[in-house]
Amino acid sequence: AADYHPHGAHSGNVAQNENMGVTSLSWSASRFEPAALVIGFSSGRVAIHRYDDARRSWVEAVRLPGHERGVLDVAWAPNVGRSYHWIASCGKDGLLM
Repeated sequence: AADYHPHGAHSGNVAQNENMGVTSLSWSASRFEPAALVIGFSSGRVAIHRYDDARRSWVEAVRLPGHERGVLDVAWAPNVGRSYHWIASCGKDGLLM
């Protein structure tokens, strides 16, 4: 069950509108940015979620290009020496993005 939060956000329920839920996730290893993870869903959606301290829950920050069918795996590459992130996803549609 999801925890109640006064601002209307619910934790533990990221996949509430997805067909079968979360199929994969990968944490950002950055120590200099807020906690973040990339999540792949059975619907084909891929999104970055960040932890919101004020709400005390995870919120979708960015929706990435998805897959026509379910996501098989996602990976967040270390960003050592780069000012940007590399995120990969592969899906049942045979694409690696």
